[in-house]
Amino acid sequence: MFRFIEFMRIVINQLELYNMNMKKLLMLMLISVAVLTLSCKKEKETTITAKDLSGSWELRSSFGGMIAGGIPPNYSPGNGSILKFTETDYQEFSKGQLMKSGTYTLSKENFYSSDVLMYRIIYDGNVEAFKEYVEIVDGKLKVYDGMVSADGIEYVYQKIQDLNQNL
Repeated sequence: MFRFIEFMRIVINQLELYNMNMKKLLMLMLISVAVLTLSCKKEKETTITAKDLSGSWELRSSFGGMIAGGIPPNYSPGNGSILKFTETDYQEFSKGQLMKSGTYTLSKENFYSSDVLMYRIIYDGNVEAFKEYVEIVDGKLKVYDGMVSADGIEYVYQKIQDLNQNL
């Protein structure tokens, strides 16, 4: 009988430890879920309007592409590679010379075949043209000409002047 009582005491003791460990494990899991839920932030959706683009933007850097001799990664101020936008029109300059001008619109679309939504810039209503996407990050205009991972180029422009008048 003594052995049975001792055996039962050991079993009860083990069950109490098991219950304590299960309670601790459950509490740890609940805390972990709460921390993970609170620490996950939804990416802030950015919007770009034609008003945000309005002004003069000068090229400062580029990345990617397969061009013979490569593209200089950085461009100094005054290089003459400028994009000018009003809320409806654009002008593109290279080395200070006007290369093209016309109208543009912005369209929110999936960035190529991804689930990432970005703003596509459509020049002169030509929706069949090669796709370019734009975003403004930390006050810099980024233009994605193709996917960088597939020989596309990312251009980064710095705003040099706000335009409140026509081009």
